[in-house]
Amino acid sequence: MPIFFGLIACNLIWSAHPLMSKWMLEDFSPAQVVWLRYSSACFAFFVLSLLKAGKSKVLFLPSSKKDLFFMILMGALTYCYSPLLQVIGLKESRVSENSLIIAIEPILTVFLAFALFQERLKKSEILGLLLSVVGFALLSGLKDELQSQRVSAHFIGNILIFCSLLGEASFSVLGSQLARRYSPQAIFGTTLFLGLVFLTVSLALIEKEVYRFEYWISFLNRFSSRSFLALLWLGPLGTTGGYLYALRALSQVSVVSVTLLLFVQPLVGVLLGHLFYRESLSEVQVLGSFLMMLSLTLSIGVGFKNSAVQRE
Repeated sequence: MPIFFGLIACNLIWSAHPLMSKWMLEDFSPAQVVWLRYSSACFAFFVLSLLKAGKSKVLFLPSSKKDLFFMILMGALTYCYSPLLQVIGLKESRVSENSLIIAIEPILTVFLAFALFQERLKKSEILGLLLSVVGFALLSGLKDELQSQRVSAHFIGNILIFCSLLGEASFSVLGSQLARRYSPQAIFGTTLFLGLVFLTVSLALIEKEVYRFEYWISFLNRFSSRSFLALLWLGPLGTTGGYLYALRALSQVSVVSVTLLLFVQPLVGVLLGHLFYRESLSEVQVLGSFLMMLSLTLSIGVGFKNSAVQRE
């Protein structure tokens, strides 16, 4: 029960990530928000590692070129490509819609596993993908976009958030291959560090003045009390603390038990969007949200079935 409540706490923390990112966007650009989040998470991770020196490796060189490629790909997709797209999309979208869209990540993970490793697809998983796509179209107002002469920034923002989920899914798919041979903590530390390298290069390409001392002075002066709180929430608390706790929990409870708690994030995310930004969903968007939650239910149902087969 303590582990179960700890996982609920993790999901509550992750539920606020879109809101916290939105707060930081009031003071920083999307690239700066992402770089700040993962640099602070990386710093927190290595501080924790120093406090536990000698107990486990936090950085390592894989034993094969294939594994090294997987690690580099995970770092680039999970900590650079995915968060950049998601935060750029969030700038034009809304907190509640971001929270609902990221709920369909499990079903996209299944299809990424099929594309990369030819894992067999079930009819319920194909149905889940179709439901999630239809739900996303209703939530994002695709019908209105087709009737309009120009595509809205809001719709493009939602498309970017949807595309970012492939980067998130890559961590589960590629990580499941590497976890058979390496420590989960070492995988997390190494891919986080690699991702930060990619993010730093991306920031230098996007923000042309990063080489100037004045840029960083202005950068630091932009912090408000709210954006600083959001950074602590997103980086050390949500990314480092939340992920490490989830790794510990997975060693003691089933994956299915963890997956069940995914419902917390979209529900709380919608509530936070309403409380802080007065966001509301239209009837069509509610229908789209229902279809996306149904897609998540199907993916969890498949997880239960697979778990039962493994026990047998």
